[in-house]
Amino acid sequence: MYPSINAYVGFEHEIGSSTPTYELHETNGTPHPANGNWSASVPKGTTKYEPPTLTSFDDSIDNDPEKAARAFMITKKARKLPIGGQGVAAVEITPGQVLWIVLSTQADPQKVLEDSKDEYLAKDVCIVLQITEDCAKLTNGFDLHSAITEEIRAVRGTSSDHLVPGTKDIFWLSLSKDGKQAGELRYGRTYRSTTCTLLMTNVGNKEWVEKLQYVHVLSLQGSAKKPIISRILIDRYPVVYDLPPVIADNNELTLLDIDINSRTSIANLHPVCQRLYGNIAGPAIKVNDHDFPDFTDAIEWGIKEPTSMIYKKLLKKSGEFSDEDPNSVAPRKEVDKTTYLRVTLGMDEGRSPGIPYVMEIWPAGHQSPIHNHGDAYAVIKVLHGEIHSRYFKTLDGEKNVIPYRVEKFRAGNVTWMDPEHYQVHQLQNRHKYQVCVTIQCYGYSKDQDQHHEQFTYLKEKEGRPMKDTGDFTPDSDWAFHVFRRELKAEWEAWKAKHKQEELL
Repeated sequence: MYPSINAYVGFEHEIGSSTPTYELHETNGTPHPANGNWSASVPKGTTKYEPPTLTSFDDSIDNDPEKAARAFMITKKARKLPIGGQGVAAVEITPGQVLWIVLSTQADPQKVLEDSKDEYLAKDVCIVLQITEDCAKLTNGFDLHSAITEEIRAVRGTSSDHLVPGTKDIFWLSLSKDGKQAGELRYGRTYRSTTCTLLMTNVGNKEWVEKLQYVHVLSLQGSAKKPIISRILIDRYPVVYDLPPVIADNNELTLLDIDINSRTSIANLHPVCQRLYGNIAGPAIKVNDHDFPDFTDAIEWGIKEPTSMIYKKLLKKSGEFSDEDPNSVAPRKEVDKTTYLRVTLGMDEGRSPGIPYVMEIWPAGHQSPIHNHGDAYAVIKVLHGEIHSRYFKTLDGEKNVIPYRVEKFRAGNVTWMDPEHYQVHQLQNRHKYQVCVTIQCYGYSKDQDQHHEQFTYLKEKEGRPMKDTGDFTPDSDWAFHVFRRELKAEWEAWKAKHKQEELL
């Protein structure tokens, strides 16, 4: 299946614009007589105008639903890679039945379509990523027989590695031109990282690869699904490798770390991560201090003591991530293992999902659900104990329950995430007896105009992830100074009572 060039629908959506503009054209670029010029913009003094569904390629299409379903859209203006022959084109789109991302030597979309008909010319004109409901393929031109790599397939009716018509996602195509990766092509979904690569091939170190610099996006409309582009993102550098999740102090980073990519320096990360790291990486950021030297002992006691504020809070929060209706469930008598405490520090500054600094308390054997972080940047430091982080490609309870990476972090270790890396994870305290305490730090960059006040998680039933997701607000169980003061009072009262009983 490939688009006819008898006519095409072009749509223009610049980054930062909220309203795409669509036009129906003949092959010569003039307005099509069927619909003329029309757009989705709202003229002054009129009600909102919705663009009509394309129903006319030729005289016989009006009464032919199958032909009407062939209507497709193409970006009217090509995006350009800053460096010819390398970079990433990422499209956030609610697709129709088929999506094409095209890397071309031609800026004119009409010229791309015309030249792609020539079997020999197409090999030097464009590379096409074609994604359907059950297949993804890299080809020279739009001819399905010009594949340059083996296709990948998925089972229909499931949340596949390809596209689901009407379901918004990010699809990306990466091209390299230098070194060992010269001519390397990668296709991936959702996050622009090697772990989210679904299809990869190499076209070789050819001269025409460096001439590929224009990006075109097409989507087959289908009978009921109208493609909607949210944004097109162009990255200067290709997806080649991912920085490791472990941050090493600049004084500890070794030559071997750099060579085998086992740890990274904070200097390699985004300025938001650098700012967060600078605030919590110092040796004075710890739980126990001279005024409360047994703070962690008090936390351990509070987890086990039924009269403690910690135990009561854990019991109250039990079941918050389950699929049960809290109004229909009897009060719990035991603490749920998918429960942890959030003790916030400071105020909501308006540049993070909730309060940016959170001390989290993980009793032995407890864990979080699998969840994302609203595209936020984050730095996490282990203050006490140890914790495992299980990383997942996406939130998909049907097929994504096996992590692609698991890391163990001990006291003093620091990890990170950004909008493209390590966004979906699950934290687990696998220790049988010891509590884990972490400090989580979140932030958004100045160029992120969407701030999410909620995280999304996979619901669980009987301890197993489900297909359904839920949202939770990363709110506060206590402010840190309140938690510290009240727990210290409880702990010292208990110690005094216990000491008095020993004397009797």
